[in-house]
Amino acid sequence: MKKWKNLSAAVLAVGMLAAMGISAFAGAEAEDQAQAQMQPTGMKCTKCEAGELYLTDSVDTGWYTLEYVLCQHGYPNKMDGKEEKQITNIYTCTNCKISQPSKTKQTRLVHQQ
Repeated sequence: MKKWKNLSAAVLAVGMLAAMGISAFAGAEAEDQAQAQMQPTGMKCTKCEAGELYLTDSVDTGWYTLEYVLCQHGYPNKMDGKEEKQITNIYTCTNCKISQPSKTKQTRLVHQQ
């Protein structure tokens, strides 16, 4: 009886190890296949609709203060500066060579000393 318990425990342990190994390799293979199927594409040109846009230039204004607000870090009688910068990215079409700007804003709070 004790022999059967040891034998069955060994068989189950080997089976569990094999199952874990197979699932790990199967997951890695499925991930590799998914990555191989994904083809990255750029933004399509809105003018000619044939080319893709690529980044040719990026300009930002640097940080500037919009206003001062009460400290968000918990210090009484202190102020934080609310700052902003504007970023302009220039994208150019691979087909018609027309450039298109894209403007974004970033804001942050800066603790004043």
